[in-house]
Parts: sequence; C-alpha cells; structure tokens
Amino acid sequence: MAEDLIRAALEEAQSFRPARPDGLLNPEAWPYRLTEAGVQKRQKVGDELQWRLFAPPLEVLADLRDGEGRGWSRLVGFRDRDGRRHEIPLAMAEIGAGRGAELLALLASGGYETPIQSTARSDLLNCIMQARPAARLRKVERLGWHGGAYVLPDQVIGAPQGERIAFQPPGDFEHAFRAAGSLEGWREEIAAPCAGNSRLALSLCMGFAAPLLALLEEEGGGVHLRGGSSLGKTTALNVAASLWGGGEPGYVRSWRATSNALEGVALAHNDGLLCLDELGECDPRAAGEAAYMLGNGIGKGRASRSGSARAVARWRLLFLSTGELSLSDKIAEAGAGKRARAGQELRFLDLPADAGAGLGIFERLPEGRAPGDFSKALKEAARRHRGWAGPAFVLWIASRREEVREAAKAFMAEFLRRATSEKTAGQAGRAARRFALIGAAGELAREAGILPWPSGEALRAADLCLRVWLEERGGDGSAEARAAVEQVRSFLEAHGASRFQSAEVSGERVIERLGFWRPGPEGAREYLVPASSFKRVLAAGHDPKLMLQALKAAGILRTEGEALAAQSIYIGAEGQSMRVHVLRLREEGPDHG
Repeated sequence: MAEDLIRAALEEAQSFRPARPDGLLNPEAWPYRLTEAGVQKRQKVGDELQWRLFAPPLEVLADLRDGEGRGWSRLVGFRDRDGRRHEIPLAMAEIGAGRGAELLALLASGGYETPIQSTARSDLLNCIMQARPAARLRKVERLGWHGGAYVLPDQVIGAPQGERIAFQPPGDFEHAFRAAGSLEGWREEIAAPCAGNSRLALSLCMGFAAPLLALLEEEGGGVHLRGGSSLGKTTALNVAASLWGGGEPGYVRSWRATSNALEGVALAHNDGLLCLDELGECDPRAAGEAAYMLGNGIGKGRASRSGSARAVARWRLLFLSTGELSLSDKIAEAGAGKRARAGQELRFLDLPADAGAGLGIFERLPEGRAPGDFSKALKEAARRHRGWAGPAFVLWIASRREEVREAAKAFMAEFLRRATSEKTAGQAGRAARRFALIGAAGELAREAGILPWPSGEALRAADLCLRVWLEERGGDGSAEARAAVEQVRSFLEAHGASRFQSAEVSGERVIERLGFWRPGPEGAREYLVPASSFKRVLAAGHDPKLMLQALKAAGILRTEGEALAAQSIYIGAEGQSMRVHVLRLREEGPDHG
C-alpha cells in the first residue's frame, strides 16, 4: 500500500461520533427535552404546560453494552466552559442502585455544571435514564482486536463485524498512543538505520508482531535485553515504542510498579507491545510473578462488591524489557534459594544487549557516527516521528486477514525449519516460535511498504538473536534438566570431600554424612548416595525422576542397564548392602540439555 494512502486512511479513522439526537424525544410521554440552551422539563404552571430550564446543555448520544448484552450504559456528551468536548458513559446499574450522586460527580469532574437543588438533580438522572437514543454501540473495555476491528484509544481501525464499537475503559485511562511527525520520516530516520543491527531490528519487529498474536493464535511473552548501562538498551525501547506512540516518558513504562498496577498496564496494551524499562527497579518478590502474569495474559482473581468472583482480566501482548540484571538474578535478590523457574524464563527470554561488535547494542553505524551520537539521533527521531507505523500495519492486516495469516505461517515455518531440529526440546521450541513470529512480522511489514528493508532482513535478525539466546542458555534442551544437572554437579564439587565417607573405611567420622565414595575408573571418585538422601538433598526443588533422567543423559548417573532405580551395593564401612545411586563427575560428556 502506498505510504500516502496509509497516512490518509489513518487520519480519516475516527472513533464513533453519533449524530446529535433530536431536541425533543417522545414528546407525548417524555417530560424532558434536550436543547442548545440546556435540559428542560415540562411542568404545569397554572392552567398551562411550560418548559423550564434546569440544567446546562447535555446530549444522550447512545446506549452502550458489551457483547453479551450486559453492562448497559448511557453515553452522554457535553462541552465544558473551555469548549472542550466530553463523552462519558454512565452505568445504568449505578442509577438504578441509587448511586446517582456518584455519576453526577463524574459529570462535574468533566466540567459539567450539575444542578445543586435535589429536585433538579433527580430530574437530570431521570432524563438520562428514560431517554431512548437511537444509536446502540458495542462497548469494549480493552484495546486490540474485536472481531475484524482493531480498537485504539482514539480510533477504530478496520470494519467491525455486526455493529459499531465504542472504547469505554473502566475508570481513568491514560495512554500514549499518539501520533506525531510522519510515516515517511519514521521510515527514513528510524526504520532504515536499524537494518543491520540485530537487537534494534528485533525490538522494532516486536511492535509489528504483537497484533499478529490473535490472528495466529500464538502465545504472548517477552524479550529482555540485559546488560550494563550505556549499551543502548533504552534506545531499543524508544525505537520499538515509536511504532505506537511516545517514547520516554510515555509509551515506555517503568518496572517500578506493583503487580496490581502492572495488570492495568498490561490491559492497556492488549494485542500490542508493552515496553518496560529497568528491571532492577522491580521488587524481587514480584519479578517472577510478573513474568508469569504478563506471558500468560491472566490477571488475579478478585471479589466484587457482593463478594462473588469478578471476571478475571485477560490480555494478549508481547513485552520488551531492559535491565542490568537477568530475571534469575533479580529473583535471587529475594533471598537464598530463590531462583527463576523454566516457565518464567521461557516467558522472559533473556538476551544480552551487547551485540559483540564493540559498539554496545549496535553492530553497524551510519558513516561518521559514534555509538553515542547514533543513539541520541534515534531517540530524537523517535520523539519526532511516532505513532504511525503500528496503526498502518494493523490497517494493512485488517484488509487482508486470511492472506496475512497464511503468509505469516509460511515465514514462520521456513524460519523454524532452518533454526530447529528434531532434538530441540519443547521449551527451546516455544522460544524459537516467538523469534519466528517476530521475524515473520518484520517481513510482512516490509511487504506492506512500511519497513524499508531488504527481503530477509527481519528473519536474519531474529535468527541471530535466537542463536545468541540458545548459546547463553547452554543449548536447546530442557531448562529443568540443565538446572538439575548443575545443582548436582555444584553440590558434589563443593561437598564431595566433606560429606561423603569412604565406602571401605569403617569408623571414619563425617559430619552430616550424605553418602559414601569409592575409587572409580582412572582415579575418579564415584559417589554412592542412598535413595532417601538423594531425594531429600540433591533433588531438593526438582522432580527426582526427572533429575535422574537428566543425570543419566549427562553421563553422571551410573545405572545397570536402562533402569533409573537405586542399585544394591555392598558398603564395607557399614558391613551391609545398601540401595544407592552411583554418581560420577567427569570433565566432558554427552550433551545434558
């Protein structure tokens, strides 16, 4: 699609603005009318019926309700004394429950001069409650896809299926989905210079990938750029944020938030990209919970006023995070023994921000530019040109959903064919799918005429970042298996000489004895650990069976045949046979995943 057509279409896209209703609604039965002078009530004065003005001008614009016919509200509109337009939904249940004073206060907070007299206030609520506006809209409380339409705070992109949509978030809603500059300026000053820089390209493509989650039924999750200060991590956030809105402060949020506040932030980025800066500012106890919550897309269960369970908040999103610490390091700050679980790390893919070219996050610089100058130029460009590329991509998707779905699947399949193998474990495979989605989104944005990159550039960046992630992780096997093997290896290296007694020397005193040792092949020690001690100490925090499988695959567990069960071995120091697991460390061995 030509750039000028994209811009024209986006500029024309507006949120619903119903026509002003007639000044006199149902005049025979309704004792109120809405006029440019204000709200009037028909009263009998002497022998005559007269219209009396009792409130400033107000319009009852439309009925709102959700897709299941619940949560009915009346959308009213007015102008404050500055001439600014306000449209506020008033919940009919609140009026019916006698909480009209709270709704009038809501109008007053927007600048509407509500009547002081109790009779006039009651009349105003009756007028709103009894009105019969012609327009009926489907109320949605979160952004993103609803049918064939993509809802943003100030516009609905695409054609809604069945009825018009109105975005009505619960409570106060602040957002940074605001456009500035031009799409052409964004392409020239931000997108084009990012090509050849894998971390920047990946960050930028994540902004295009987020609206594809629902279309492709892919799971949400994030990428965390980890490294020291002055590498350019915040620059990557600003580049990604420029697709949808302002950079810092604005669209880029801080990790310094409680999990409850983060839930609201996640809802405000449904089907979109959430940018979070500096993980180090997050409470260590909340970091792991946040990783699960953001990736799973499910908020906490809460009770309503009546005590019954409220609907749980749900969302789909991708998040780009930065910080000097990894998620594991952050969780470890909460106390001894705390560590990130595989599920948390999978939702929070940790990637070194340093690209390894001696230029921080960059691998390629414009001619004559130093890293600091280039970073400053990108941040400044993101401030000037923002909020166009993301909506333009959604507009392109909305007009060809099936075509986009098939093209994205093809890009992802080719990526996964090249980047994975039959030995790739499920966790690494799921991570590879996220990188595949990000790369495919960039290729689609190029086909849409939004990204000015050569074919294959987005997939190249995603592939490079996946390989770095796998290398940092230690391979494409199971994270639990790696952690289990490392736990046993570390314990034996630290305590092999102090907590194990010679299997042949009786009477030797060993404090907190865990098991026995005996000479193995080529002078290496073999550790004989009773099954009960193995479960209680070595396998602490892990599934014992899975740990045994991982140790066998790593060449550490010695077994009789394929069985994992403990062996019956005669222990001379005890003068009896005992059921023990036989462990032996070695410098090199099979890949233990």
